[in-house]
Amino acid sequence: MALISFDGLNVPLEEVQDNPARFATRLERAKKSPGYAVCCCRPSSGDTPLRLVVRRYGALFHLARWPDEGYRHDRDHCTFFAEPGPTEESPGRAHDAIRNTPAGLNAKLDVWLSVPTVGTVTRGASTGTSRSTRRSAPLLGFLQRIWMDAGLNQWGVARSATGAPATHRYWPSSATAK
Repeated sequence: MALISFDGLNVPLEEVQDNPARFATRLERAKKSPGYAVCCCRPSSGDTPLRLVVRRYGALFHLARWPDEGYRHDRDHCTFFAEPGPTEESPGRAHDAIRNTPAGLNAKLDVWLSVPTVGTVTRGASTGTSRSTRRSAPLLGFLQRIWMDAGLNQWGVARSATGAPATHRYWPSSATAK
């Protein structure tokens, strides 16, 4: 069973699962800053630890694997391990609704707009060939993706005028960056 690290404490995952009320205060602090717990099933690679989502359900907290990071956990010993999904093994597939390209973000949205027309509009006849088409993303999925790509889902620690640490949203284009 893997060790879990949060709020300066390293405990086995079993202990957190068996006694969730015992760790509620510390998990609440970890949820606020840095915003996650850390799985210690493998040594962290570089600057990115194996993050775990801290979710609150009433007075208790629940740990879950971080989205798209399940494959980074230890396959044999960690309960947070998951096989890579289609987006994890190849982020730039041709049929994905949202792709990163050298020119920027390329998205095909599934959004309906009503536009008045002057005359009758007809659609062109299909060619009859069966080819695979690109998927489309709903507006909410698109907004979530650009929110995450911009780093707006991250919390950072800044220093106030008195030198005390204060948490804030990471806004790359903030007035202080100018």
